[in-house]
Amino acid sequence: MIFRFNQITRRPEKSERAARCVAEPGKFLKMRRQAKKDDNHDAIVRDLLRLGFSVMETHQLGNYRLDAVVALRGITAIVEIKNPDTNGKLSKGQSDFFESWQGMKIVAYCTDDILRAFGLI
Repeated sequence: MIFRFNQITRRPEKSERAARCVAEPGKFLKMRRQAKKDDNHDAIVRDLLRLGFSVMETHQLGNYRLDAVVALRGITAIVEIKNPDTNGKLSKGQSDFFESWQGMKIVAYCTDDILRAFGLI
């Protein structure tokens, strides 16, 4: 039996489809596409690192595709980086996750949004 990793429950589960794909020559499992980053993502991460923040980029993890977890002086926040040029909005999954998250959360269009949330400006 072949097992696959369930992205929602984070547990291995039996997969008949995976078994069929492996058993049948020429068939492959569908790979998840690479997550798209907003144009300002790299600049914001670079600025935060330069200012002494710890940054863990998470834009390629899970279904919610939040962009980063940032921390400074013992305070941690989840961050969703949006492009100010397109006036990006949270997706339904991101919005639901933000509502249920009990910690600090930031929707950032620029580095200043994160600094403001941390009380630095």
